[in-house]
Amino acid sequence: MKLKVIIVYDFNTLQKKVSLQNILEADVVLVPIDVLESKGYFENLIKKAKLQYKKEQLPKLPTHSGQKEVNEALGVWIPATSAGKNL
Repeated sequence: MKLKVIIVYDFNTLQKKVSLQNILEADVVLVPIDVLESKGYFENLIKKAKLQYKKEQLPKLPTHSGQKEVNEALGVWIPATSAGKNL
């Protein structure tokens, strides 16, 4: 059995190239979290589903996932320059 997999790389792809029918028929849909957090995501989803919602009724994503992202590298940095050749 072969699974039907849809990979969405960015919000533009989701908005313009993937239909609601494609999503419903897929066995697996892979989407980076930044697509889900992008401006217009819920509005686009509701539009594809042909639902009527007011902006204040849109669901909110959690402000954190319980994971801490590390945005820095720890350690000692040794530059790889020609200045160190004479040591």
